[in-house]
Amino acid sequence: MVKKRVAGKIQLWIGIILLIISVAGGVLTYIPYNNLKETYSPSVELITISMQLNIIIGFAVIFITSFILSLLFITQGLINISEEN
Repeated sequence: MVKKRVAGKIQLWIGIILLIISVAGGVLTYIPYNNLKETYSPSVELITISMQLNIIIGFAVIFITSFILSLLFITQGLINISEEN
């Protein structure tokens, strides 16, 4: 039982760290998108816009993936901590 509790605590901490990373990823996704929206003009080269959109999409994927993983780690950690004999 001690090993399950320790594993649960480790999983809980990993989940919390991933949750913090996902929130930071969400902020990093929103800032370039907001700047791109404000500075858009038809004269801007299409390559520049597509590169910026690729970066934004990459951050969005990291944000969503780490958020889902954090929820999985947190729930599994709580299950392992709360299990008894």
